[in-house]
Amino acid sequence: MDDSAGIIRIRDDIECMHNQRRLLLLFGILVLYVLPLLVIAGQETSWSLYTILRIAGVWGFISLSLGALLNLKKGAVKSQFGRPFLKIHHYFAISGLILITVHPVLYAYLALDPGVFIPDFSSVYSLFATGGRIAFILLYLAFCAGLARMALKNQWRYIHAFVYPALIIAAVHANLIGQTMTHPIISLIINGLVLLVCGMFVYVRVSKRKPAPGR
Repeated sequence: MDDSAGIIRIRDDIECMHNQRRLLLLFGILVLYVLPLLVIAGQETSWSLYTILRIAGVWGFISLSLGALLNLKKGAVKSQFGRPFLKIHHYFAISGLILITVHPVLYAYLALDPGVFIPDFSSVYSLFATGGRIAFILLYLAFCAGLARMALKNQWRYIHAFVYPALIIAAVHANLIGQTMTHPIISLIINGLVLLVCGMFVYVRVSKRKPAPGR
């Protein structure tokens, strides 16, 4: 009887620790979204479409980065979030795609210039400074590949992986001309996320190439 009670107590302790980790993770994700909102709100004298444009750009990048990280750690999603991988991944990916679409659409509207969707190849600097346009195209190619994965068979994964260079290009674009990136907190979040995604991507790829023990 004592052994059974001890096992139950250990199991309850493990479940409690697991719930605490989940709450801590969710709190950390919430902070990632709230901090940029507070920073941008503090910089603006009044809310406008430009304010929404800035928030959408930052939130869109955060969502897409989290979606990419979850894609690299599929096995941990179910245990940490208590939901199937695809459902959680789609929450971040789709919300990120919507937000990252709102960002240039509002800019085009405010600038009265639909040309903001066309990549600028006039110089190397212009190419990277306006790199959000290339990232936008890559993200939609990745999204469409996910929708057509049955038709594309195994090839869809290679196109879907365009999200990784898209995030790098978007981060370079933000660092070069993003007004919001002048704030150290937002700069830390955006650059930290892209470095984390790149680091995780390399780690996962290297881990998969390691030979199995005993071989």
